[in-house]
This record gives sequence, structure tokens and C-alpha cells, in this order.
Amino acid sequence: MKKKLALLISLVLLVSVPLSAYANGGNPFTDAFSVKYSPMTDAEVYEKLNALPSAPDGGGALSELSGNSYEIINDDGLAISLLFDMEDAIVSVSALLVGSPFAFPPAAPKQLDFKTEYAGLALNDYALVAFRVPESASVWALILNLATGQVTLYETFFAETIDLFFGGLPTPARDAQRTVYLAKLADSSPELPTLTDKLLGKVILWDNTLGSIYTHYGTPTWSAFYPLGQPEGLAGSWTAPSDYYDLKDSRHYLYSRTESVYSGATSVEVIDLEQMAQIGFKIGFDAADQPEFALYTGTGDELGTLSGGGSGAYDPSTVFRFAYRPNSEVLSREEVIQAMEDEGSWTGAFGGPGKEENMFPYTDKLVGMSFALEFDDGLGLEYEFTAEDELKFREVGASEWKVGRYESFEVDENLFFFTHAIDDNFPDKIYLNIVDFDNGLATCMNSEILVDSVTPRICVPSFHFGVLKKDGITPISSRHGFTTDLLGTAFTWKYNDAMTSRHFYATPDSLYYGILMDGEPLLMWSCDAWFVKFREDVFLISWLETFGSGQNDTKIFNREMMHDAGVCFGIPDGAPFEYNTFGSKASDAGQIDVSSIYGKDEPAPEPPVVNPPTYYAPSTYTPAPVATATPKPIAPPSVSITSSNVSLDELVKTAQPIAEALNNMKLLYGTGTDSNGKPVYQLEKTLTRMEALAFVLRLQGLEAEATAFSGANPFTDTPDWGKSLAAFAYSKGITFGVNDAHSLFDPNSPITYQQFTAFLLRVLGYQENSGDFKYEDALKKAVDIKMYSETEVGAINRSSIYRRAQAVLSMADSLVTTKKGSEKRLLDLLVDSGIVTKEAASAFLK
Repeated sequence: MKKKLALLISLVLLVSVPLSAYANGGNPFTDAFSVKYSPMTDAEVYEKLNALPSAPDGGGALSELSGNSYEIINDDGLAISLLFDMEDAIVSVSALLVGSPFAFPPAAPKQLDFKTEYAGLALNDYALVAFRVPESASVWALILNLATGQVTLYETFFAETIDLFFGGLPTPARDAQRTVYLAKLADSSPELPTLTDKLLGKVILWDNTLGSIYTHYGTPTWSAFYPLGQPEGLAGSWTAPSDYYDLKDSRHYLYSRTESVYSGATSVEVIDLEQMAQIGFKIGFDAADQPEFALYTGTGDELGTLSGGGSGAYDPSTVFRFAYRPNSEVLSREEVIQAMEDEGSWTGAFGGPGKEENMFPYTDKLVGMSFALEFDDGLGLEYEFTAEDELKFREVGASEWKVGRYESFEVDENLFFFTHAIDDNFPDKIYLNIVDFDNGLATCMNSEILVDSVTPRICVPSFHFGVLKKDGITPISSRHGFTTDLLGTAFTWKYNDAMTSRHFYATPDSLYYGILMDGEPLLMWSCDAWFVKFREDVFLISWLETFGSGQNDTKIFNREMMHDAGVCFGIPDGAPFEYNTFGSKASDAGQIDVSSIYGKDEPAPEPPVVNPPTYYAPSTYTPAPVATATPKPIAPPSVSITSSNVSLDELVKTAQPIAEALNNMKLLYGTGTDSNGKPVYQLEKTLTRMEALAFVLRLQGLEAEATAFSGANPFTDTPDWGKSLAAFAYSKGITFGVNDAHSLFDPNSPITYQQFTAFLLRVLGYQENSGDFKYEDALKKAVDIKMYSETEVGAINRSSIYRRAQAVLSMADSLVTTKKGSEKRLLDLLVDSGIVTKEAASAFLK
């Protein structure tokens, strides 16, 4: 991460993205956690805001205000006169806005006279009043304490070109800005609000009229929030620059956030920590680029407090709505390729000088060893370690060896982590291997840089789980796998005396981190994240700065030792290319019980899905493309799939109508429903083995019978919800588990193409113990019986990830395949038995 220290120090200014850099059609405002929206012009924002009603939804006229007039003043020259109509929700305003110490950018005094509708909410002595200023891009939220005369005015404005930030880059027009005025009612002498750290560290689950959200008040300038029950694509962690004010009565606080980088919306809330109640106001734009203008109420449940959020108040006049946008320059694919070729493989130093201060010690114990790694999805790697920093490697079956530099660490006794590039001259892809010599297990994470015409430089990680093949070592039957064991925990990571970061593992598939320089918190950022468990206290944590620099950072964390060894990989802003190892010492920053949100026994989630890369390689290097299946419409006897390299979006789009047809036959259910009540299938995600077993039982119409099954379950590791399903499937010969004793099912590991195919062959009546096929030849058998085509097998089998979309296609293939010992297809037999109606079957076959 070259120049990272200098970059972070510079981030007191906003870094945004020049819109001209996206001339090829890319969306500069698309993130793993963001609404996909367009930047919009000043004129578009102005037009849409002025088409809104004058008052927000969710509130009404306040009897406490009706018929009253108020004079608001402060020492900086602010003067506002308000008159609230007795009968209608109308407010007359005469205002001189001048001299606010919080105003940004500096502006001439504004004299305003207008009459408009308002809406308000009340909480104890506080009235929250909001209205739109006519013929402007400005919205006001007034917080009045009617008992003391204390007043806070939030002026939120849009369609303002701000080009005074880092690099001279403008903020998008839809990003809300704010000016805060602290004032009082005339003839009163209240204590004015002050910036505060009294909320810092708290984590509160809010259930309000706009939805459920859990919020961490993280640093004096930033907060993180996690919307719950959101549509697909809106899950995960979000972070936002924030204000915190103490309203000076020992229980009420004012909190605001602006969703910079995300939707651009601003929310302002009055929080009562005694009653755990809130009233709030939101202005911004939704996924359809339409304005949201609403008041809301809510109740909260404090989940706990995390330590180390920073302390001390700050002056918001020096910290404006900056956002962590380090990827300010979008490189062309030619520039990315050239950067990697120019820089070579190993570069940079995480955290700058002093990298070695808290490094995990390197090890030379692998020198002289040779072994192979065999992964369940078909990937195989052979290694010979010729020196403490040089190895030879090749894919299993290849004749030629490659030579490369590696770095290795013994992260726990006989548990090794080593990493190397596929090609030191063009390191667009790296391997990170974790090898357990005690248990004979191996995990490979490979990360590769996406190099396409829209979003070049972003990394794409994928995971492979399998075994170590070495004389004298017998692998155990289980595998490493994704985990939720770290969910709700927080740690501080010290890299050197100048730089630390704080991670909160807030959701099953995301994290946020806060960077501290010399102990001062500067920013927070949220990322897609993956969590893998190797041993009781040893984990992999990997995160991807999807919208930021595009880097993929990964650490192996020994929780007992409170130490990590990691790899930073990608092309950060201000540096051409980076691939290096790092280390830090950890300290606990607290733990939050999130079982009320995610459930106590929720299985490890499917990892976040990142679209596979399309390669644009220089003439001197041609990496093998990663093929993704392209299904065609169903036509007996098999779905035909080509091996062309297509996007995940295209695959999902093609599988969607087939999923709907299976749902119509009641052979496939969704994972939930969308806002229109239609099933959502999450076709871009992977399936766990347990979920896949439920799929194939439902495919036969046997789910109800399996759920009611009371026979013995031989598997000791199935979750409660899947015990009867696994027992039933075992009794029917559909599954035999993953070990010779048939005692382990490995329910949470992703299903592979071969495993799912074996399930389907058994559904069709083919059994290994009858000599119909061998498990390792399941794909070949599927081709022999014309369930799959050879091109289909070739395309999907070369992809490292088998997704729900591909499972849907495989299920469709099985339905139009003849069952063993019958002249009828599986679908015909389901119709004969009454499980599927003739009408639904006919619609499917069309």
C-alpha cells in the first residue's frame, strides 16, 4: 500500500470520482453495499426536489406549535422568524442566514421570505419540524426544545458544485451537504448543543417506520449502519460521515449521517437514550433516482458498546462531508496491465516504513518439502520449496513447472500460510494457501485483478477447500469452511507506532474498518468480507474494497496469539501495483451479541459474489480464461451450454425463467420475496451441501415426507432444521456423507458441480453400490445418460464456483432425463404421481 500514510492524512478533504472517467458506460456509484444510481446533474436534482410536496411524509401539524410565532437567533447573525398557522400545517418563514461557523462552502448572507407546508414529530420536549424551501434545492430540519428554547437547524442542500476537495474533483450533485446552525429562541437562555463523544462505541438496533437498522456510533466523525430486511443488493455494512450533539439534558442527543458514496441521503435523528426512542428526518434519492422525503419514529435496543471509538469532540467546520474514495482515478485496462508488468510481483510495504515492526515471523520450515494440494472443485496444485523464498509449482497434470517467489508463515503449530503469484512478470493472479499438516487439510484462496473496460483494477477472490497430499499424512474427512464464529467481534490491529485500524465483523458477509493515524480516527469504510475457520482459534479474514481502491486484503488471524499474517493485493490510488505481506498485533475492542438479528444457530453464509473477470492480456502473456456456463432454453434431452466467457448477470438472467418454471411446479422455492411479493431465488449465490440436499428432495416432491421422517440420522454435524432431511436422504441412498463411516455430512460447505450431479444421478435411480457409476465419474455418467452435454460439463467444470443458477439448470436437465429402469422422464413420473400438474409441466417444457 504505497503512499497510504500520506493518502490517509490527505483525506480530511473529499476524494470523489471524475464523471468523465466513466465514458465507457461504467457506473461510478455502484458498490457492494450501495444503491445503483446515476450521479444526476444539478438541474436534474433541482427539478426532482421541486416536484416534491413541501412537507415530508410521516408527520403532520403539531398542536404544540399551532398559532405560535418564534424568533430564532444566534451570536453569528442568524435571525429566523417562524409563524405556524393554527388550522393548516403551514409555516411562514423570514430568515437571514449569515455567519454560521459550520457553513460550507462559504456563502454570502441569504435573506429568505416564504410560506410553505411543514410536517413535524414530537419526542418529550422536542419538536422536529421539516419542510422544503420553495424553488430551491434546500430542505430544513428544525429541532426545537419548547421547554428551554434551544434550537438546532439543519439546512440540507443539493445541486451545489463543490470543487474544493482533494484533487479538485467535484462531489456528485445528489450527495447531500449540510450546514448546522446552533441557536435559541429569543428571550430564552438555554445551554446550546455541543459536539459530544457520549454516543461513541454504542451499538443500537433501531426498529423505525422506515425499517430496521442497527447502528454503530463508531468515531467522532463517522458511524456505521446495517439495514436489515433490505432487497437483494442492499445487504451488508454501510458507513457514513456523521455528527453527534449533546442536547444538554443528560438523555437526548442529536445524530446525523450522510450516506456519501452510497445513496447520498442525509438523516437527522433526536435520540432519547433513557426511553430508547427516536424521531428522525431523511432526505435523499432512492434506487430509481427518485427523492425520498420522510419523517420517522422508532424504538431501540442497545446491543452493547465497543471500545476505542476515539475520544474528544471535534470542530465540524474543519471536517466536512468527506468520503473515503481512494479510487479517484479509473485506469484503462492497458494501464492496469502496464502497471503490473512494470512493477513485477512483490512490491510496497503495508503501512509504509516500519512494516516489520509487528510482522508475524517468517518461516523456512517448508524448504525442502514437496507436496500436492487437491481441492474438491477439481483444482490441484503441486509444490516443491527450493529455498526460503523460492518455490516451484504447477497444476496437477501439467508437465511444466513454474518458478516464483513466495513468503510463508507458521500461523499455528503445523499450520502454514504461504502466498505466491502465478506469474512474477504479470502478477494479475495470486494464490494464498493454508496447509494443515496435523489434519491433512488445505484451503486455497486465489485473488485476481479484474481487467475489463468498465471497472479495471478491482480484485476477484475465490475459495477452494480440499486436502494435503503428502506421504505419511492422512487427511481427516471434514474440510475448512466459512464461519460465523467472529460475528459481532471487534479488534484493534496495530501495524506500527503510527498506524492502527479497528475492525468490526458486523454481519455474516461484511466488515467495516476504521483507520487511526497517531491515535486520531480519520475515517471508516465498509467492505465485502469472507470468514473461514481453520482451527478453534485460527481464522481467515478477507475483505474487498469494492468501490474504494479495489484491493483485496487477507489476513490469517491466530486469536489465541492475538497476531496475524496477511497479504495486500491490488492497485491502490497513488501507486501502480501492490503485492506484499503484512502483520499486526491485535487487541480486543469488544463483542456485541447480534443473535437477536442473525439468530444464534444461523449457519455460515454464502460468501459475497463478485463477478468473474474478463481477461485482456498483453501479447506476451495469455492466461487461460475462466469459463462460465451459458445456458440455452430447455429442450429435451439436455440443456446445451457453450463454453464462451459470459458474465454472471447473463447467466442469472438466463436461469431466472427456468427457476420461475420450477417454482410454478412447486419444485423450487425462493429465499424470500421482493417488494411485489414475488419469489427471490438469489441465483448468483452458491449453495451449501445442506441447502442442495433440500433442493433435490423438493425436486422429487419428497420434502414433506423427509421433514416428517423419524428414522435415525447417521450424521453428527447436520443442523437441527436439516436432521430429518439428511436421515431421509441417507435412507433413500441419495447421500452417504463425506467420510467412510457415513457420520459426517459437512452441511455448510459449498456444493460442487460433481456433488450435486451425484445427488441427481441417485434421484434418477443410479447408484454406486450397484455399479451404475463411480462418484469420481459422476459428470461422465451424466453425459453418458444424456443428462448433460459434454460442452456443458466442460464449461461449468472449469468454473471454480458452482452457483444456484447452475444448480437450477442441472435440475432442469434431470427433469427431462429418463429415469433408470423406466421409459419415462423424471418429469413424466412426477406428473403421473400428481406431484406436478400437466399444465405446469407443459409450461415448463415450452
